[in-house]
Amino acid sequence: MVSNLPHSDRSAHIIPTRSRLRCVLSLSALILGMYGLGDLAWPSGPLFMFRLLLKPLSLLLLFWLGAIGLGHLSLSALRVQFKRGERLLFSAGSGLMIWWLWFLGLGLLGLFRDYIAWFFLLGFGLHGLWRFSGIITGPPLSRPRMTPWNVTLGAIILVNALYPLLVYGLLPPLTWDEIAYHLAIPKIYIASGGIAPIPYSFFSNWPFGLEMLYSLALLLGSHGEVLAHMMHWSLSLLTSAGLWYFGTQQRERVGLLAAAVFLSLPLIKELAGAGVVDVGLTDYSWLAFMAWWYWRVKRDWRWLCLAGLMAGGAASLKLTGASVALLLSGMTLLTRTGDGLKARLKNSAILGIIALMIVCPWYIKSWVFTGDPVFPFGSRIFPSSNWDALGTHSLLHYLHAINMPFTLTSYLSGPIQLVLYPKRFDWLSLGYILVWLIPFGLIGMRREKLLWWLLFYLLGYYSIWFCLTHQIRFLLPMLPMAVFLAAWGGAWLVARMGTLGKGVVIVCLLMELPIVQAVPRKMLLDRISYLTGHQSRSEIVTAAVNPFPAFEYINRSLPTGVRLLLAPYEVRGYYLDRDYVWAHPIGQRFFRFEQIPDGSSLRQALAANGIDYLLDNRQEWDIVLTKYKYYDHLIRLLDELITAYGEKLYSAGDISVYRLRK
Repeated sequence: MVSNLPHSDRSAHIIPTRSRLRCVLSLSALILGMYGLGDLAWPSGPLFMFRLLLKPLSLLLLFWLGAIGLGHLSLSALRVQFKRGERLLFSAGSGLMIWWLWFLGLGLLGLFRDYIAWFFLLGFGLHGLWRFSGIITGPPLSRPRMTPWNVTLGAIILVNALYPLLVYGLLPPLTWDEIAYHLAIPKIYIASGGIAPIPYSFFSNWPFGLEMLYSLALLLGSHGEVLAHMMHWSLSLLTSAGLWYFGTQQRERVGLLAAAVFLSLPLIKELAGAGVVDVGLTDYSWLAFMAWWYWRVKRDWRWLCLAGLMAGGAASLKLTGASVALLLSGMTLLTRTGDGLKARLKNSAILGIIALMIVCPWYIKSWVFTGDPVFPFGSRIFPSSNWDALGTHSLLHYLHAINMPFTLTSYLSGPIQLVLYPKRFDWLSLGYILVWLIPFGLIGMRREKLLWWLLFYLLGYYSIWFCLTHQIRFLLPMLPMAVFLAAWGGAWLVARMGTLGKGVVIVCLLMELPIVQAVPRKMLLDRISYLTGHQSRSEIVTAAVNPFPAFEYINRSLPTGVRLLLAPYEVRGYYLDRDYVWAHPIGQRFFRFEQIPDGSSLRQALAANGIDYLLDNRQEWDIVLTKYKYYDHLIRLLDELITAYGEKLYSAGDISVYRLRK
């Protein structure tokens, strides 16, 4: 029986039970100890960070053990010839998908309860402990030699990995998108006990894989928001581990350098610690490519199935994540392996169908809730009562507001513009290290088929991105491929220039360190007070989220059960403990303000939906909103509403809270 198992399964099967039990007991003691130490009254100062870190870190370890255990169990059915490193990477990726599909099911059944979350975390975690012990117990994994080069790269990796944890991960949610919907919508689901339609936010109808994990985190109590941050942060570590492992298999020095380059990118340092989804999409894009390449090399259909699974995982995190499956299916069709066109079509279809099977629960959910499986972008084919042509026009105008012209010149010059003028496209930056190293990777390509396929993927994803919205963070799924080319270029430079080449590469990496860059360094220094216990949660949130004092007033003073309208652009409802509806005319068509003639009619519409309070924030809003076709009409409606029916309860600058009279 044992002889029929794959090699890695045979080695796990014959590991003595006593060794596995020791591993399980040691890990259990570690997790329990960390959880208990997190409750200690740590004094203000550097040690205070342990109070912020230990309890969510212990829960994170239990969560990942559960994911690895579930993934290990599910992948056993594929009977792939895994090496141990591959098994860990793909078990983690597969296990995460099981986690979020499981919580999607619980949410649709109305079973979002804290005790249910704890039950499954502990149950899956204990199962994962046993499975994990079978994977890691045995001959030690190969480790990089302790050379000055490797030690320097390791130090750079450590610094860049810790930065997003310290600046975002251990803090309350502060970035716009996470407090608008990535964490705010899971909070709404938890308050209502499960997943239900949210007609005033089209975001809630998109694939929400990571948001299901954030729902799990928030159900676990006061440390949940930090745990959600750490879930996303740990995906940056998983991606860097995948680059490290895969690169080491291809050429000496590439793996560790690829991990260092990836974590050095400004996009990763800015996004990895927040409760968003972009780094998760990056991870699944890379895992899908890895599996696809193994299929191409080994000609084992199981790897093609695994590539489809990982591509489906990418599509389950964001609508644009479907591009991963589209690209890999196209690459499968173009692969020349001696098979005829019919066989290539079959392989391409297998990958695409498996990816579709993984993501289809999200499309079905959106279809049931809105009538449109890719809401709101399919409204012309699938008419929806929650959307219309004006909504599509406004949304596309918003998404394309920062776009370059759709010309060949812009397409060819786009990479240069993205590097030199990042503020035109987003508040993020690609940095310069890819520009410095990728040219050497292109020089060193020669007949390396892997690099040509990486370049094909890069150009393909860039082309899709160019046809959509030109926000820099939407490029993240192609960054591991760019990073690998850059690391290959760095290794090529070192191989030909020796010590001088190493010096050039290290200088490139050092220039991207957050303590060297002025803005990241200031960000870190600004957060030190909170990390050392000298600044309260309320103070740090107030400094970053202008309407937070108004949110606190609402939570403290307004009766439970009331409903508010957030206007005109305010959508950051995570810190509100009262029910609310967006007035944001681009993110919703629940209220169609252009069809409401005056303030009196607006009051009637609000009353019909149980809305008796208004939060009016004129202090800040995206300049794009001022270009909304009916912006002046919306502002006039709000002014008439406030004049005729508003009773001011709170005011700070241009942020006010009103009770609306009958």
